[in-house]
Amino acid sequence: VGITGFENNLVIPSWQRNPPPIPSIEVDWCAFSFTRQSADNEPAQVQISDSLCEMRTNESINLICTFYGDNAQSFATALRDGIYMSQNREPMLLAGMGLVGVEDIQHLPELKNDRYYQRYDLTIIIRREMRRQFPILSLINSQGTIYADNGSAVIEQEFTTL
Repeated sequence: VGITGFENNLVIPSWQRNPPPIPSIEVDWCAFSFTRQSADNEPAQVQISDSLCEMRTNESINLICTFYGDNAQSFATALRDGIYMSQNREPMLLAGMGLVGVEDIQHLPELKNDRYYQRYDLTIIIRREMRRQFPILSLINSQGTIYADNGSAVIEQEFTTL
């Protein structure tokens, strides 16, 4: 809304359970949705305390903004360019997210009620750090015996950790 100048009621979440009426073909508007969420394959594990472990991973999220109307392409390019302005990225940074990039704008006219609506899709890729805590006990100390057979002799070694 802040970058494109749309009124609040013309930026609509996609795929709502009870969707509002679609604006008329002459109206410029935007639908948005989160379509992909992926995480790093090797999250970090940090033992916070004797009984709490924290998993930290980076997650990428794809936000698709679909623009409709006669000026849809202009609004898509305004968002593509405007998202790179530091003042427009600041709310993401304050929320612990960052901009990875923006994919190419795709022109995908959509047939509705025997009329083609102009449609331009823009995908914005956002990254954030996720932290989840799990109640996992750490090993404080242990003791025991290690037995090993090197082929010619059996080795027995007592150990204690503190």
